[in-house]
Amino acid sequence: AAAVAFGLVCRLVSLASVALEASNTAAVEFTTPFAVAPDGVLACLATPGADMAAFASTAFVKLHAGGDQFNVSGTTEVDWATFSGASSVGAVEAVVVPDILGNDFYYADSFTNYRYDDLDAVHGDGLVVRRNSSGAGNCLIVSGNFAANTRYELSFSFRNPATAGQLRVWLAPLTYQVHTSGQLLAFVRGDKNGLMCTPKQGRVAN
Repeated sequence: AAAVAFGLVCRLVSLASVALEASNTAAVEFTTPFAVAPDGVLACLATPGADMAAFASTAFVKLHAGGDQFNVSGTTEVDWATFSGASSVGAVEAVVVPDILGNDFYYADSFTNYRYDDLDAVHGDGLVVRRNSSGAGNCLIVSGNFAANTRYELSFSFRNPATAGQLRVWLAPLTYQVHTSGQLLAFVRGDKNGLMCTPKQGRVAN
């Protein structure tokens, strides 16, 4: 599944804090598919109560390109001004899964009792949440000029949940299409289950 979704790797590289309700920063590394670059990446905290809505902007999100899973020297930070996402999507936005995948036809046909329950079955029930009254989101979408077969390291900030639990980060590469109405549609590339990032040994806080 990892090879289909992201090329070679999707790993949780580091966490700044494990204190309850503290502001935190996570970094994940992933490799884009070999032949075709995604239009965007959907990154979600699959941990109940974790919230990134207040931090989902280019002021708090950084993206570095280059290197590989063994050697990160020579990486360069993406300049958001030139990374230029899709016209109707900002470079970085706070979302929840239904915001982005509501038009992916796969999830309209694959559920058993309710939409996205197939994702819950594979990854647990912390991944798919509905937007609450305060507008909080457990996901962010990053859109722009990704390159194929390239390692990226995505760093983002969020608030830890109020109860203890393992922090998990889920990623999926996206393809965009523009509907005749002008609405931007997003579809998961490759494995529709996406990929839960595994901890990278030696670099993740315990």
